[in-house]
Amino acid sequence: MLHLILGYLINCFDWELEGEISPNEMNMKEKYGIAVQMVEPL
Repeated sequence: MLHLILGYLINCFDWELEGEISPNEMNMKEKYGIAVQMVEPL
């Protein structure tokens, strides 16, 4: 029951990025090693 309530709350939350950055402007490229890391940290 907890998973259902938590999922509903996360889904209905109005998510926004800090600094009014659009998702298209974010660099989501990855570099591979032992663990996958972002090229530029978010």
